[in-house]
Amino acid sequence: MNGNFCGRFIQGLAKNLIKAKPQLPQCRQIIIKRKCSSVVYPSSLPYRYTPVHFAYDLILPAKANDELPPLIFLHGINSAKEWCWGELPQIIADRTQRKAYSLDARNHGDSGWFEDFDFDLNVEDLLYFMDEHCIEKAAIVGHSMGGLTGYRAAVKAPERFEMLIVEEMYAKKVPQDVMDFLTVTSKLWIEAEECMPAGLEEEEAERFITEYVRSKNPSLAPQKKGRPDTSGLTGLLRKDPSGRYVFKANLRVIQHKVSDIDSMMSEVDGVYEGPTYVIYGSRSPFEIYNHKENIQSHFPKAVFLEFQAVGHYVHKKYPKEFTEKVVKYILEQTEK
Repeated sequence: MNGNFCGRFIQGLAKNLIKAKPQLPQCRQIIIKRKCSSVVYPSSLPYRYTPVHFAYDLILPAKANDELPPLIFLHGINSAKEWCWGELPQIIADRTQRKAYSLDARNHGDSGWFEDFDFDLNVEDLLYFMDEHCIEKAAIVGHSMGGLTGYRAAVKAPERFEMLIVEEMYAKKVPQDVMDFLTVTSKLWIEAEECMPAGLEEEEAERFITEYVRSKNPSLAPQKKGRPDTSGLTGLLRKDPSGRYVFKANLRVIQHKVSDIDSMMSEVDGVYEGPTYVIYGSRSPFEIYNHKENIQSHFPKAVFLEFQAVGHYVHKKYPKEFTEKVVKYILEQTEK
């Protein structure tokens, strides 16, 4: 990163530039002891599995039916549980009378940071979380990376999943061009974080990052009423020990890992015969509509719902309509 450029960029906002140093909490390796499940699933990982501390929200419905499996909400990459889902888990839990968990993936949100990160590892994390919380069976609601975790976990341990609701994700290995887009985004966020002056309030930090990204790649920083739209960052930042705002995601590890998709995940292998609901946007760069055949080869009961005039975040642009469709699907499957 060119220091002169950074200096020019923040001229008038601050006199000094402070570089954020990533801190990776140390996680000791432990032997996994399954609390509730006697089933041992063969690991697909080429290294010993090391769990981290998983942050989660427990959502209790106004009236719970304890006989029903809980819902588990999983967010996308570079995201966090609150930013991704907002109030939707509570609304869906209330209307389906199910307890729900909203989980931060490793290296995201308030969950532990560690050098190991890939999409196969996310599957091990989900099963570990379920065992730690005595969840014998669950229904998954996953967006993007969270949907991919749901797909892959259901194929690996189908008896543990009542149903899948996947928003905006295909079942095959994610194309490298999609991962390259994530690499570019993460790189710009890291640069903005490093150039950001100390002493900014959260809204000012969001504006600084948005303006920085726009100066480098306008297509990645949308505008609203002629001004930079910072709403996409609200909830993705936290204060570090020095009082500066930084991203909740471990961007440096994620950027490094996603640069090579072959090291991030293996191909999906197997079939899940349970109910599967795939929701996607007609304008999404993921083009889920072109991958229905592949999805159904692994999830033969998959049904698809397309939302018009929306991209990758269907539930954010159409929260009411998304909620109605998800609740209806869950209730229909419950009655069967």
